[in-house]
Amino acid sequence: MSLSWSVDQIKDYENVCWVSDDSPDREDHSVNRRLNPVTEALIFGTISVGLGSITDKNVDEFAARFRIIEKIHGPFLVKGGGDPWYLSDEDFISHIGLVCNVTNETRPKWASRIFVRKDTSVTQEIASLFVRARNRKEVSA
Repeated sequence: MSLSWSVDQIKDYENVCWVSDDSPDREDHSVNRRLNPVTEALIFGTISVGLGSITDKNVDEFAARFRIIEKIHGPFLVKGGGDPWYLSDEDFISHIGLVCNVTNETRPKWASRIFVRKDTSVTQEIASLFVRARNRKEVSA
C-alpha cells in the first residue's frame, strides 16, 4: 500500500507545508513551490513512529517517538553542508493536523516493533551488524 497524506487540516498549511523553490525563474515567471522538507520528513516519519497523524492530543508522543528514532538512526534531514538538522518543538506543533494512512500503534506495540521483535527491531539490526563484523575479523585473522 502506498503512503497517502493530507496537510489540509494544518493551520496555515500553504505557508507551513509549501516553500518557494530556488530554481531559476520559469519562462512564465510563475513561482515554483515544493513540499517543505520538514513536512516531508514528518510525513515519512509517521511510518517510523507508528502514528498516522499529529494532533493536539498526541503531538508530545509523536515528537518523543520521532526523536527516539533520530537518536538511533540520526536526523531525518541534513542541511546543505551535511550538518544534522533536528526538528524543533515548533516544527511538530506547526504540523498539527497532518494526516497519513498509517495505522496507529500503542506505545508498547511501537516499542516492541522498534526494540524487541526479531524481524523488525533495531536491537536485532545492530546485533546482526556486530556478528557480521566479528565474523569478518575471524575470517581475516
